[in-house]
Amino acid sequence: MSLEMVLDAIIIAMPIYEISKLQMPTSRKIGIASVFAVGIFVLVTGVIRVVITYTSNPVSRKLHQDS
Repeated sequence: MSLEMVLDAIIIAMPIYEISKLQMPTSRKIGIASVFAVGIFVLVTGVIRVVITYTSNPVSRKLHQDS
């Protein structure tokens, strides 16, 4: 699952540099970048969800302590 999150972050981050090179008004660049910011928000929310789920689940903590 963590590999998927890393890949999501890379996929979201790749176009941001390309957006900065586009020949269009800055306000439009900001608008396009904000769409990717929503993706970053979703990614961060997913990471937080995984951490909370893992730390609050007693079964997963017991399995981790036993190994």
